[in-house]
Amino acid sequence: MRLFLYWNNRTYDSSFNPGGATGFSYCHDPDVGVPPSEDIKPKVYVINATGARSNTAYDSHWFPCAL
Repeated sequence: MRLFLYWNNRTYDSSFNPGGATGFSYCHDPDVGVPPSEDIKPKVYVINATGARSNTAYDSHWFPCAL
């Protein structure tokens, strides 16, 4: 996942988490009185049964997140 933190105005790239078909990010939609604390851009890839890895896919939009 790519992560933008508002408090220091910096962007970070985290490593991929191996696992199943789902992943979790603990964030909530910003709301009145709870401004976004970060923006996230999920990234994924797939490894098929033969071990071939797909290209990395990601959405071009950032998603606001409040912790």
